[in-house]
Amino acid sequence: MNVLLIGAGAVGQAYGRHFHLGGAKVTFYVRPHYAEETRKGFAMYPLNTRKVAKGPVRFDDFNVVTSFSDAANTQWDFVVLCMSSTALRKGTWLDELVAVIGDATLVSLCPGLQDNEFVLARVSKERAVFGLIGLTSYPGPLEGESLPSPGMVYWIPPLAKMAFSGPDVRTKEVVKVLTAGGLASKQVEDTAASAAFAGPILQMVIIGLELVGWSFVSLRKNKPMMKKSYAAMRESFSIAEKRLGTKTPLALRLIRPWNLRLVLRLIPYIVPFDMERFFEKHFTKVGDQTEDNLETLTSLAKSENMSHEALLSLHEQLGALRAHANAV
Repeated sequence: MNVLLIGAGAVGQAYGRHFHLGGAKVTFYVRPHYAEETRKGFAMYPLNTRKVAKGPVRFDDFNVVTSFSDAANTQWDFVVLCMSSTALRKGTWLDELVAVIGDATLVSLCPGLQDNEFVLARVSKERAVFGLIGLTSYPGPLEGESLPSPGMVYWIPPLAKMAFSGPDVRTKEVVKVLTAGGLASKQVEDTAASAAFAGPILQMVIIGLELVGWSFVSLRKNKPMMKKSYAAMRESFSIAEKRLGTKTPLALRLIRPWNLRLVLRLIPYIVPFDMERFFEKHFTKVGDQTEDNLETLTSLAKSENMSHEALLSLHEQLGALRAHANAV
């Protein structure tokens, strides 16, 4: 089985390793200036195993291509998109990719609210599988973190399974290979619906964290910010209900500021790395994606004449904070 991953960053390396462990022949597509470094292979720290205490595991049994014309020479089973929403939409590269991959299953791990529609405008729904990223991955060490040597650190929460939806046979094939490779996965009815409801929970907490200086303690104690982040979640749920024609899942309707504060208090005792520093590093890097998602939510609310005061306020505060930071 041949798998082509578009992007060899934090997500691409983690998923690529497990596709390889599941028996697939893995190839990464990267820009030419990343090719030499990529061909050296990756040092990886899968935190769910005890081996990392002795040092990183190596992942270097893969090929590298730097042009879509090179990719056209292989019959691919899966082509996996591993990039941010904003990177997905830049230029015409996706049209060029689709033109050379034949009947391969296109697997999108892109997190944006309208990314699925963007992909489906370029490939038929009979060939498209959509996944939700259920792991955390980052280039280590984080500030204050001690590692034997630099490498890609990733962690899969206990009992978590990577969710995929799409055509039955193609989705089952993706799930089967990843599960065989040690990345437990499952087929669900609609990852887009899951992302539309669950995504804003993390997103609004992240925005709140950035606005208070990336501190769980500061966010917990800042009741106005917690209240605003919660209100933005509720507005996002309403937008999802309108778009999808379904109710917010009961578990999410039970969320309140007090249990969000409880989760923030418990995270340092559950997660085996510094989540504050990870959030700061990762979501600063993909900050344009955060703003893009906020703009999308606000636009959808406006188009339906729905409440969006909290979303708009967070967007304005975030923009002002980043403008100030860039000016300093």
